Amino acid sequence: MANSLTNAGQWMALGATSGGSVGGTKGSLATAGIVLAADRIGLFSSATTPAKDGTGFTQITGNGGDPKTIADSNWTGSLSGSAPNANAQVVLADQTWTASGAVNNIAGAYIFENAGGTALAWWERSSAIDLLSSDEIVADDLTIRLS
Repeated sequence: MANSLTNAGQWMALGATSGGSVGGTKGSLATAGIVLAADRIGLFSSATTPAKDGTGFTQITGNGGDPKTIADSNWTGSLSGSAPNANAQVVLADQTWTASGAVNNIAGAYIFENAGGTALAWWERSSAIDLLSSDEIVADDLTIRLS
């Protein structure tokens, strides 16, 4: 017996509609959907290894590497694939950090809800990098897709 989320179910899980977000309380895990729960994006270092249970993130702070607030409007919802088997996805608008001093061992970025610091998703670089003052790093094309 096959089972799957419908397109509407996928949108609800992601917390978005095609081009918008559903109602709820931003930054609350009790609210349906990752878009509504995720209200921060941060950089993490290679000092630890992220795990599926949400542990293992060493957040980078200081020298321009501090976490950023993300709003519902930072997300765009769309369908990938062809009907009737299209899959819902959300893409986070590019987020840029500019170093004001050394920011070392950047292994990737992750989204989390600020209230409890719960990690919800992460994107890892192929290798960690270091930034010097005025260097930039951009988290671009961060996509969450249900398939």
